[in-house]
Amino acid sequence: MKSLVTKTQYAFKISKDLYDVGRIMIFQGCRPEEVMAFEQVNVDFRSGTFRITRGKSKAAKRTLEMYEETAWILRSRMQTMGRWVFPSPRKAGKHITKLTNPHNNTLEETGLVFVPYDLRHTIATRWVESGIDLPTVAAWLGHSSLACVMKYVHIRPAH
Repeated sequence: MKSLVTKTQYAFKISKDLYDVGRIMIFQGCRPEEVMAFEQVNVDFRSGTFRITRGKSKAAKRTLEMYEETAWILRSRMQTMGRWVFPSPRKAGKHITKLTNPHNNTLEETGLVFVPYDLRHTIATRWVESGIDLPTVAAWLGHSSLACVMKYVHIRPAH
């Protein structure tokens, strides 16, 4: 079995989009479709924030502070002109809408088993275990209720 570092490097080789979307999800708690639809105009490096303007609900439309690695990823992606941070390579003027093939190829090659939403569950759990209150976690995830955020938090018995 390959090491996790080798598996991560492999995922990057298969798809820089998959790697970058996944990294932003694990740092920021965003939904994959939110990340893929980032518009460059909604990223503000001066304030260290980005806005999610399209969401599943009113709560999903939010402004988040960028973690350092998120800022690094977004800066590197915004070197090119255009509306989208993740432009579609196939459809001019559109953003990528799914990463199913690169994700499935990565799973097949590495033997890992997960879905992208697992990254949201992971970060929600880490935030709560580190002492961040549930209403804040709900706001960061774009959830309108604590009941919804509790579906994402999986506290370990040791915690």
